[in-house]
Amino acid sequence: MVVPDDPEFFIGYEAMPPRLARWMRRLLVGLGAGVAAAAVAAATGFRSLPPSVFEFGVAREAVGLLVERPYPALEHPADVDGRATWASTLLVAPGKFGAVRLVDGYGGRWVRLRGSRIIRSGQTMIEVQPGSIVAMDEPPAASGAPRPPIEQIGIYDPRRDPAEIRFDSERMQYWLKVGARPTPTVAQLIKKAERAQKQA
Repeated sequence: MVVPDDPEFFIGYEAMPPRLARWMRRLLVGLGAGVAAAAVAAATGFRSLPPSVFEFGVAREAVGLLVERPYPALEHPADVDGRATWASTLLVAPGKFGAVRLVDGYGGRWVRLRGSRIIRSGQTMIEVQPGSIVAMDEPPAASGAPRPPIEQIGIYDPRRDPAEIRFDSERMQYWLKVGARPTPTVAQLIKKAERAQKQA
């Protein structure tokens, strides 16, 4: 029913007035164009994720020297390009939560543990099964890899921005006096840290 005095006012389901119909068409076309533009922007801005692996439910055994700080990690023999060396694998609790409680008291000891590997962007983590860490009386048979450090006197974490470099100056001076020689890389890191301390 249309009121004779106002052609835009109507009651019921009669045909939509022309002015309102044009406005609705413009609104729907504008909304459709906006959704299409958002879809194109999302598709062009999408970056592919790096290849990742989470061996959910597959428990593997790992053996190595457990490090508690700054992050729980397992230092273990590894083969890199046919050369025996040491690798560091971060340890996490189930759900990728911090593993500090799981590793408490095992720092600096050889351990055997079970967990699922998580590999992302070239970094490896082990999701440790609670209660699976067992201390070993002695390290496993010689693997050809260099021995782990006698004493950890510093930390270098390139994953932070800026990279974290900390070391105990007194212990470093002691080891240098008794004949320890830093590798060229470690010597550069020490100089960089000393410069940063002077500027601070």
